[in-house]
Amino acid sequence: MTTGVAGNTVSSQAALIADKVQIEKVVAEIDTRVVNTSMQGVLLKGTEVRSLEEIIECELKSQTDVTQVLAGLDWNSSITISEIINVYQVMLHDLSEFSQDCEVGQSRVEKFFGAEGQNDEIRYGSLAKKVINYFATFKNRWSDIGNLLSAARFKEFQVIKRRQIKLEKSKISMAANEVIVTEIEIIRDDLSSLLAEAQLFAQLLQAQLDYLQKLEQLPKSATVNQKSSSDELLVSAEVYRQGKQYWRAECDYRLIKVEDQNYLAALCGLADMYCDLGLWVVLQNLLQSLEKQYLEAEVIQIYRERLEQKIADIFSQTKKNWLEGKKEETRRIMMKYLKLVPDEREILALRDVIYALDEEEGLQFVAESKEKEKQVFSEPQLLHRAQGYLNNGEPEPAIGILAGLACKNSEKSASYREKIGDIRLRQKDLRSALWHYRQVFADDMLKQKLQEKIAQWKLESAGK
Repeated sequence: MTTGVAGNTVSSQAALIADKVQIEKVVAEIDTRVVNTSMQGVLLKGTEVRSLEEIIECELKSQTDVTQVLAGLDWNSSITISEIINVYQVMLHDLSEFSQDCEVGQSRVEKFFGAEGQNDEIRYGSLAKKVINYFATFKNRWSDIGNLLSAARFKEFQVIKRRQIKLEKSKISMAANEVIVTEIEIIRDDLSSLLAEAQLFAQLLQAQLDYLQKLEQLPKSATVNQKSSSDELLVSAEVYRQGKQYWRAECDYRLIKVEDQNYLAALCGLADMYCDLGLWVVLQNLLQSLEKQYLEAEVIQIYRERLEQKIADIFSQTKKNWLEGKKEETRRIMMKYLKLVPDEREILALRDVIYALDEEEGLQFVAESKEKEKQVFSEPQLLHRAQGYLNNGEPEPAIGILAGLACKNSEKSASYREKIGDIRLRQKDLRSALWHYRQVFADDMLKQKLQEKIAQWKLESAGK
């Protein structure tokens, strides 16, 4: 059992409660805003409690004409592979220069820390100034690439940002030299992270460029809707496969007809691709069709052995997970095995055991749920809990309880909506506050009161 958004206890299984704990850990570690819209679900610490209706009305509705935006885009379908290659080459060149500038910045940082034994005028004066000025120029020159890499290395970027904010807040209580050292330490780590991400991005870009250059060299008929020879199809399929365009590779392999001399080579290419992707059931089906036509072919036996080895590995892994008490992992691998070998008695017996445990756990879960349903909190108790949350500076659980009461008690719904609006108003979330107040406007007695409250809040805000 665990606490629900609406304040009462909610029945849940152990695995789902473990997931809840993990989600709360992730929410606590990130700066991203997380909203819980499951008003009848589990309360998640660190999340905002808002109904899906509120999110749609307050967050998603806008005056943007999407059709007009799309119409303004340049959907130029006539761009050639050569033009894409040119763009990629320019990007690679820029990344190379960016990486070189990162390394220059790192060398200046190293000089600063290497001068630890020298006098303050040299270390904290000229050397520190060179590092800080260089980094400012570097960021200005490479703002576009910097923004791109900041998105790619989001977690590292957030850590750097938090360190910068912390330094700004602590400067008053720190010695001047300590501030400089901390600032350059942040610059050092930022440069290191940027360089690592730039090098990785360049590798990925180079791989894509290699693929495009191979694609450009294909016969024209292999890249447009024209009839291609089987030799051309084999080459293009291999290029697509290397470029991870698997669906295109499969299309080209399968375009080669049964009577063609390259038909077996095409099927072998498919088999290799299925092995690489771990599509063992698909490979098994392919081998069954191959064996009918090429029963004596040595290559078929090679693929058959690979498949049998994989089946044996899955069987061993299934038993190992079961002995280690990993029921859910056992279930996942077991189902994969049964797709390949549906009549394996030992695994079928294991499946029956797992299903019996599922049924037992289900009955226990139902019994616990019925028992706990008798412990539902009364309305005064829920209001007391909501006030306790507010007193502890936890508005979101309080909002969840009030929203739950508003749904259950239609006569007092307006009153609870008003209370939620008041909380959002204190949070300076005017948009959400107004949304909740609008739910109350249907009640004429409260309408005037709310209008006066909003007007008073606007005056106080203007005074600040």
